[in-house]
Amino acid sequence: MPVEEKRLNIESFKKKCKVTKKFREVLFPILKKNKFNALTEDELMHLHVESLLELAIGVVNKNIKVICTKKKDFDDGTDAKSVCSQFRNNNVKKGTWQHSAKVTGHKKESHLRCMVYDDINDKFYYFVIPQEAVTNVSNLEIVFETFTNTYVEPTWGEPKRFRTRGSGFKKWWNWEVGSFEEMACIVNPISK
Repeated sequence: MPVEEKRLNIESFKKKCKVTKKFREVLFPILKKNKFNALTEDELMHLHVESLLELAIGVVNKNIKVICTKKKDFDDGTDAKSVCSQFRNNNVKKGTWQHSAKVTGHKKESHLRCMVYDDINDKFYYFVIPQEAVTNVSNLEIVFETFTNTYVEPTWGEPKRFRTRGSGFKKWWNWEVGSFEEMACIVNPISK
């Protein structure tokens, strides 16, 4: 890798381009399928992924209005988040690795509609997390897999879909839904 590319951390920007492209490859067909034509494809290309997500949810769910205020994206009080997973070595001495997706900037006053891209397995997952589940949460992290006593990068597989009640990082899989359309249209996620 040339020195200038290393200095500018070009690999990181290439990953961001790949992830943005993956989100667009899912969201553009949803808009097209629903005959959305208020913006041109060129205009859509200039929107951030989160804005495209909000637009696609609004196009699919005809019962909500997109309002994009500071604390909520829709008039039903919900907030939309797009997230990409990452893996890291949390503790080198203990050989602790984790593959997860951190949801940042979430407001604690509304349900969350989350579209999560797993870049290891090249798949999307959808969640609708109720407001009461995030009320006292400062760090919302959806854990896919963890490894301990592993001193080289592990072979990552499918998410373990931890379904535990109470506190902890593993409970978020309780609110996974089956499709983008279900995520967009769900009214009240069931508290678990």
